[in-house]
Amino acid sequence: MSRPEKLNSDGGMGFYSVQVHPLNKEIATALQENGEFFLKSSQQIMDAFGLAYEKKDSIKAIDNIITFTKQLKKLKCHMRAFGFRVIDLEQQKLAITYIIESFRFKNQPLWVNEIFIPRVPLLALVNDFADLWNNAYSSRPQIEIIKISNGK
Repeated sequence: MSRPEKLNSDGGMGFYSVQVHPLNKEIATALQENGEFFLKSSQQIMDAFGLAYEKKDSIKAIDNIITFTKQLKKLKCHMRAFGFRVIDLEQQKLAITYIIESFRFKNQPLWVNEIFIPRVPLLALVNDFADLWNNAYSSRPQIEIIKISNGK
């Protein structure tokens, strides 16, 4: 699958040609109506990564989520939620968002929002999910995650 391109090339707002998967519609609708969308299962996360434009992005995203899950397990933490949040729809600012929680402590969970401006319409956002996650993973807040694991 190739990255969607604008059907007009004048540089302004335009129409895109995209292949719409049911998950695309579900995410776009939830973001517009509720301001957030969280993937419901590890299978849905893998399905979303599998919809990437580039196979290498899918593979890297899957490797990153597995590595991250193992790191969190060693810290006695887990990722409670994973998805998208609207930061400012008018300015087209969204975020990959996830929540880290400690198994040992009843401390406040860590909400992480990696803000981005979509390169594609909301109906094609899931196709960018793997690439967006790869970027979010590379800038994850390791010190704050360790603090959560230590009960702070």
